[in-house]
Amino acid sequence: MLKESTESRAGQAFEPAVVERDMQRLYGRGDFKSVNYSFAAEDGAGYVLTADVAEKS
Repeated sequence: MLKESTESRAGQAFEPAVVERDMQRLYGRGDFKSVNYSFAAEDGAGYVLTADVAEKS
């Protein structure tokens, strides 16, 4: 599960260094050809951070 490979959690303040480590850790698993992240506004809840991953074929 990807959640087990990340430090970032729902409700936490955005910390760029933590997110970068999370993305490097996910990429380092070797399962993905690319790993990025994006933000989306959510009504009344601020922003949602989403990991955008592309699996290797």
